[in-house]
Amino acid sequence: MADATENLNNISSSTLELIDDNKKAKLSFVINNNNFEKAIDHVYMKNRSRINIPGFRKGKASRKIVENYYGKGFFYEEAINYILPKEYEKAISQHKIDIIGYPDFSLDNISDDKNVSMSAVIYLRPKAEVNNYKNLSYKPFDTSVSEDDINNKINAEREKNARIMTVDRPVENGDIVNLDCQGYIDGKAFEAGKAVNYDLVIGSHTFIDTFEEQLIGKNITQDLDIEVNVTFPENYHVQDLSNKPAMFKVKINKISKKELPELDDDFAQDVSEFDTFDEYKKDVESKIKHEKEHAAKHYKEDQLTDLLSKEVVINNTEGFKVMVDMTKENMAMNFERNLKAQGLSFDAYLQYSGQTRESILNIYEADADKQTKIRLALEAIAEKENLEVSEEEINSEVNKIAEQTKLDKDKIESLLSDREKENIKKDLLVQKALDLVLDSAVESSELESNSDSELKPELKSESEPETKTNSDENNNNNADDNKQE
Repeated sequence: MADATENLNNISSSTLELIDDNKKAKLSFVINNNNFEKAIDHVYMKNRSRINIPGFRKGKASRKIVENYYGKGFFYEEAINYILPKEYEKAISQHKIDIIGYPDFSLDNISDDKNVSMSAVIYLRPKAEVNNYKNLSYKPFDTSVSEDDINNKINAEREKNARIMTVDRPVENGDIVNLDCQGYIDGKAFEAGKAVNYDLVIGSHTFIDTFEEQLIGKNITQDLDIEVNVTFPENYHVQDLSNKPAMFKVKINKISKKELPELDDDFAQDVSEFDTFDEYKKDVESKIKHEKEHAAKHYKEDQLTDLLSKEVVINNTEGFKVMVDMTKENMAMNFERNLKAQGLSFDAYLQYSGQTRESILNIYEADADKQTKIRLALEAIAEKENLEVSEEEINSEVNKIAEQTKLDKDKIESLLSDREKENIKKDLLVQKALDLVLDSAVESSELESNSDSELKPELKSESEPETKTNSDENNNNNADDNKQE
């Protein structure tokens, strides 16, 4: 009986009121005195070693003495912050409302018997309407593999395994020339035209105009003896140099050439697990086919979800904006993680690129808007089609999370809140809605043809910020400023 009474005392009461034309909810709830007392005890135990009370050794004063000395509300704020997330989740679960964003909390009252009255105003998840989602037309992606596709892939592997050989002869097309140079305009040297120990592939059209062609037939020199005359293009990225004639003095330090391996069985054994070149070639063809089929799936999905994003009608534009902002934040955090994996901090990137966090978020605006519309459209389709998710499907998803995190399944389930479990269910419903759209779609007669080198990407954000920094651009001793744009 005592246990039952204690369980009843631990239940916090809450009420829900829809406000702002049902765009928001005001959740009023009470943290009962029993739970609040436990939170105060927790905070006291956590902080007591740092509390000084005259006449007591540090950390030895009881909670009652501390409260008498500093006031009975001394631990209240930290205790509320400690217990609030759990109590808020409990109140949300009682009303089963679908919310988005972060709540705006208010402390309404703390009664004499320490019942804490709180309220939270939170946006409700927008509802969407989409009528045209079946039998949508899409342009299929050509998954056939050509001989050129295979040769391009093999030649790329061949290039990676090429040997660089120093040669004692004049420069030929395709050679790698290590050079120093200094550019002059109107007889005056300009800093952007200077390069030291720069490796230039002749025929790559890396440098402007006929710079590379004029080095063909030249030999190694001891000084800047070779004159190369060029004109900067009209649309050159450095405006001060646009359309201007320039003379470069060049010193050739070294001439090298690539020696490509023969395409034979030895090559196949070096670059693969196969014994013969024919086996290796068939495997390359199979892999290209797989890549194209994978690209075709994503190409189809991208076309159809793009159509959905244009069809959907949102009923709560304020809530929609909150979702878009949250999506932008998630994109920015992913970008920050990618930078960190490359050894660059987000703050350093902002400094190098001259951007701000706000400008980064603005870059993601269009993609976030589209992704949010697609998500809401698929949620609406799932509801309209009365799609369901079984317990077995949810358990399977939890198992995947356990495998990815290398944690025990029971541990994962204990860590997941009711809202997080509901989100897993929503994700599965959204996937089922997407499958319905994909399965009902109709191929158009037009075929999207792509070579292996032009495979559609796996659809990363179209507006991903560039990770090239100013420090990258300053490499090669300003040689980039001689490049053809």
